Amino acid sequence: MRNAVVKQLGILAFFLSSTAHAGLFYSIDTASDDLVSIDSSSGHVTMIGSLGVDLFDTDLAMLEGNLYAVDTSLVRQTANLYRINTTSGNAALLGQLATATEGVTHAEGLAATASSLIVSYTTTPNSPTSNLVAALSLTGLVGSGTDAGVDIDGLTADNIEQFLFLDSKDSANRVDLYSGFPVSTIGSHTGVSGSNFSNDAAFLGNELFAISDPGLLHLDRTDGSLLSITALDRAGNYTGLVAVPAPMPLFLILGGLAAATMFGRSRSRSKSSLTQNEDA
Repeated sequence: MRNAVVKQLGILAFFLSSTAHAGLFYSIDTASDDLVSIDSSSGHVTMIGSLGVDLFDTDLAMLEGNLYAVDTSLVRQTANLYRINTTSGNAALLGQLATATEGVTHAEGLAATASSLIVSYTTTPNSPTSNLVAALSLTGLVGSGTDAGVDIDGLTADNIEQFLFLDSKDSANRVDLYSGFPVSTIGSHTGVSGSNFSNDAAFLGNELFAISDPGLLHLDRTDGSLLSITALDRAGNYTGLVAVPAPMPLFLILGGLAAATMFGRSRSRSKSSLTQNEDA
């Protein structure tokens, strides 16, 4: 019975880590180096806590209930991986990004599958283009890269692990949306309020959002067009975006525990019947 309960709790934990909270995102305010949450409906920004480190160009992803960030130092030409405490905001350094043969000089996109972090990056010195995509270990080791052929400024994946990424083209006043792999163009939208730089994208359920200078952008995932803008009520320099995992509804927890208990009793009765038959 104990094993059945543990198994059921493991299933509940999986859903807890993979279900998006209705309307909330995590982001980083690099002006104050704080972890914040953003309400997608109202634009209300809640400060969670200080990171304890100075970050500049950050992307976020959730993996197995943990919040991770990659950040690039343009001065040092290095990129680091952090795990962020979602209660205190504290960022713990896990490692500097590098392939098996060379260091990563710039990393702009971070997403997650069910089992791994995925990063967009480059190893070319003084290059702002993050065109390579690879799996990222929790120590900062980057796997074999695939060339996307475009500069990835924001990377995300939907619930069936289809990757979408943004390329902000400042000179053309346009943000392009792609899917891959192989890479195909979905569409684009023009710059907003004099700024078109979208630095990260994230799904909230099936809806696609991006964080940009004007605020939170709601995008049409089928053609890349801009559906709406939600202005933020707290001034800051926000980079990185990922949906906040939802708390498991109480009735599902109780239902799961009840199912585990019934399963355990059923196994006990089956074992008892088998023992009696052997004795007979």
